Amino acid sequence: MGDTVLVSTKTVPNRVPVSTAFATDGAILSVEPGAKLDKPLHLIFTGAQASPTLNAYHSAIHIGDGADLSIIETHATQIPGQAFELTRLAIGKDAHLRHVRVAFGKADKRLSSVMAELGEGAQYEPLQLTLDGALSRAESTIRFTGPGARCHYSGAMLLRGHSHADFTLVVDHAAEGCESRELVKAVLDQRARGVFQGKVVVQRGAQKTDGKQMANALLLSDDAEFDSKPELEIYADDVACGHGATAGQIDEDMMFYLRARGIPEAEARALLISAFVGEALDKVEDETLRNALQERVDAWLAT
Repeated sequence: MGDTVLVSTKTVPNRVPVSTAFATDGAILSVEPGAKLDKPLHLIFTGAQASPTLNAYHSAIHIGDGADLSIIETHATQIPGQAFELTRLAIGKDAHLRHVRVAFGKADKRLSSVMAELGEGAQYEPLQLTLDGALSRAESTIRFTGPGARCHYSGAMLLRGHSHADFTLVVDHAAEGCESRELVKAVLDQRARGVFQGKVVVQRGAQKTDGKQMANALLLSDDAEFDSKPELEIYADDVACGHGATAGQIDEDMMFYLRARGIPEAEARALLISAFVGEALDKVEDETLRNALQERVDAWLAT
């Protein structure tokens, strides 16, 4: 870990929500310019109290120019309660950050935020995976401050029972020649409800912007619900932007195909659901990490 040191947060965006006042833990991390980390950094946040409580985490991370690394955040609360989580990111010029956030456990309410600023030529690849939970909201605000930056966002939610999950994303193109992609996959069973709110803003002067977003939902029950609210707010005239959304049930023809080849119904359903979610997980380049995330999905499907 010689490539990292603890520093002040003065270089990290200074927009701080009121909930930060309750923060009791978190990480302060700076990655030196040009550092190349072969292994991911793993930040684990878990409430260990024996009774319902409030856990609040605030992390500030600065990625130096030209650095290349992966960061994993695992948020697991096994005791019912509330969790507030904030991660602030400053990604330097030509830096490359792969950022995986996994949330699961029994927190009644989980509200998480990521506030990221991308410098010139920076690459940011976030993945948000949410498994159940009574009420959860994963909010990301991504701002391009330098030209030629790129962000490819992937999200997956797997919910059952009365779980409610909300992915809210604001991508602010404030520099020219930047690219953004957003892909969200939702698997909803029983009376679960999923929400995706995705907004792409193209500021004046942010010409040559390329922004696209897509949300797909797989409804496993007639009582499940998915709400998608894509938005485009464009103030430049030389851009390529678009959005789309789909919602449906498991393809009966595919089920028949698998059943006709001797695959039991439960296994066939699991295979189709896994393949559906896999489109988001496939964005993770690290094979070991991708397999670990797939194991989480498989464990959810097995329960």
